[in-house]
Amino acid sequence: MVKPKTTNVRGAIASRAAAGLLAVLSVAMAPGSVALGESLPAISAADLRAQIASMQTLVAACATNSEACDSSKVSADGNLGEPGKDGGYAQHWIWLRTAMAEAHKAKPDARVEAMKAATARLDELEREAAAPAAAPTTQPNARKQVNSILARPEFQQVKGTSWLDRVAARFWAAIASLFRGAGAVGHSAPWIGPLLEWGFFLTAAAGLAFVILRALAQQRLQVKLSTGPTANAAIWNRESTDWAEHAEKRAAMQDWREALHGLYWAAILHLESRRAWRHDPSRTPREYVRLLPPGSEQRDALARLTRTFERVWYGLESSNGTEYREARALYERITAVANPATASAPLATEGAA
Repeated sequence: MVKPKTTNVRGAIASRAAAGLLAVLSVAMAPGSVALGESLPAISAADLRAQIASMQTLVAACATNSEACDSSKVSADGNLGEPGKDGGYAQHWIWLRTAMAEAHKAKPDARVEAMKAATARLDELEREAAAPAAAPTTQPNARKQVNSILARPEFQQVKGTSWLDRVAARFWAAIASLFRGAGAVGHSAPWIGPLLEWGFFLTAAAGLAFVILRALAQQRLQVKLSTGPTANAAIWNRESTDWAEHAEKRAAMQDWREALHGLYWAAILHLESRRAWRHDPSRTPREYVRLLPPGSEQRDALARLTRTFERVWYGLESSNGTEYREARALYERITAVANPATASAPLATEGAA
């Protein structure tokens, strides 16, 4: 392995440093430049405008002919006013001297572009020199202007933060914190998002399927009940038996509310199978009672069963096993009679009510 030659590297660094120092000294010793520590001569605004006009002419000539790019013709630096005080500053032309020196050796295209940039900078200096210096605003005047602005009517309607605003701000901050927490959980457990999405979809699908099946079951029942009276008797009797069995199953589970619901409809369908009235699903529970012959045993039993059903089912009151057994006894009284219709009223209708 060859050992690097550190002597040559150090010599190269030293030569580059010397070249940089010579460049700085050459700029410092150039005609019109100011040595370090030397004060600049004072110039007036008119002198500055004359210098700018002369430099514009020099730049235009340099753009046309490289021989005119003479950095020694650039104006000397000067102080306009007193630097550090209001309106005073030092005007340095070293940037233009450097541009002239480089343009003298540059190619024509590069020289033209450099002079365009110099012209733009001189035009900006000319506009600044032509603009009158604005008088500085003293602090008392600034305070007076601020007070006059704040005294305007539009600033008199400003109110402080109320307690309602603070409560609303805390509420929305809590909501934002909740969403930020949800976002953090989503980043740490990316499977939660798809799980919730599929859970929502499956729940919606199950609910839709339940509604469709319930509607189809009701339609089948309506179709069965809308057939002829002879066929309807067997169908309604079967439906009555199904409702009664459903009531027994719910009672075994101590679901007394649903058990009473099933027992009531078992009684209604039993009476309809015995042609106590014509089928009409728009009737209310009390209308069914009024369709039975007044003073009959079935009317009294159905009236008591209806009151219990309305109180528990529509009134959302609780029930118990004792109440269900009483309702069961009423149902058995209703089904014990062979035919609820009397000889004078063989088939009850809406007009009989």
